[in-house]
Amino acid sequence: MRGGIAKISILLLAVFAVLLGAAAFLLVPLFVARTSLNQPGPCGPPARLFPVEVGSNWGFIDRTGTMVVPLQFGRAEPFSEGLAGVRLNGKVAYIDELGRVVLRLDKAVDARAFSDGLAEVSDGNLWGYIDRSGTFVIKPQFRWTMPFSEGIASVCKSVDSDWYTIDRTGRPLSITPPDEDPRGIAEFSEGLSVCALNNGLFGYIDHAGRWVINPTFAWSGDFSEGLAIARQKGKWAKWGYIDREGKWAIGPQFLEAGSFSEGLAAVKVFSFSYPPVKWGFIDRQGHLAIPPAYDGVAPFCGGLAAVGRRRKVGFIDRTGQIVIPLQFDRGGHFSGPLASIVYSDKAGKMHNAYINRRGQIVWASPNIFHFID
Repeated sequence: MRGGIAKISILLLAVFAVLLGAAAFLLVPLFVARTSLNQPGPCGPPARLFPVEVGSNWGFIDRTGTMVVPLQFGRAEPFSEGLAGVRLNGKVAYIDELGRVVLRLDKAVDARAFSDGLAEVSDGNLWGYIDRSGTFVIKPQFRWTMPFSEGIASVCKSVDSDWYTIDRTGRPLSITPPDEDPRGIAEFSEGLSVCALNNGLFGYIDHAGRWVINPTFAWSGDFSEGLAIARQKGKWAKWGYIDREGKWAIGPQFLEAGSFSEGLAAVKVFSFSYPPVKWGFIDRQGHLAIPPAYDGVAPFCGGLAAVGRRRKVGFIDRTGQIVIPLQFDRGGHFSGPLASIVYSDKAGKMHNAYINRRGQIVWASPNIFHFID
């Protein structure tokens, strides 16, 4: 009898520990790149200027934290392909890395970042694409659009029409496969695009809209460094990595997984610690390169990755060594010399800030927390 009670007690304690672990994970700062399940890492060309907000005005600082573009915008976005979208006097505009306004789009209502030399711009009703001169190379005619990637973009003209791909002149290339689910459309990455059917299964199409990897996965992500995350059907199915033929390169074995970035990928596994699930990193052979020791992680970018434990965030290098102590409330990724973070002051109020690669704060906003990244 006592043995039975002991077993039940142990079982209840184990369940309680798991629930506590799940709760702890849910409370981890939201720097964890949940989108890494679908997309490659955030790395791109290193930025030279960084958007900052003081009050309701935006400007840009350089790597030293010096304000080089005055606070004059109603909104400012990070640079992409040498241009940054801003809102100036209520109008959409783009500035260059010298802070000069190079494009004024007085008739535009909304605009997005440049990708493949083109940017999506809305006239208030429909979306089209402009080039770097501000000229519409593809006039507004679409209800929904995706950014250009590898010279191709996915578009849709109405709620009743199918998605299809276009080239940089707007010429239709292919209709997406029958029964395709618009929610499953992704940008092209390494020549392939994730495509989901209405039955919820994911596969991959090429530029011509042909199935290259048949839709057999319950979920899958973009290809990055030759591999893509995928999960088979089943309530308790695990995550793994497939190659460009749809074969398992790293078998399904992880509770969650992220895309490869700089040769490493984040994975979540069971651990003999508290909480009982932790994040670490694997190499391309599926071996643990950095042991699971964190409540949350972000992809590597510029040789560093944000990691979190006990609600504090720092940065590790590719060997797993902590190079910036876990001391911040939230953390982004390094874009060249700086990374955006959130920290608490002595009064317990959180603020946006940028740190350099030594972990020193080079600029901090007087505003209460509004995450920049």
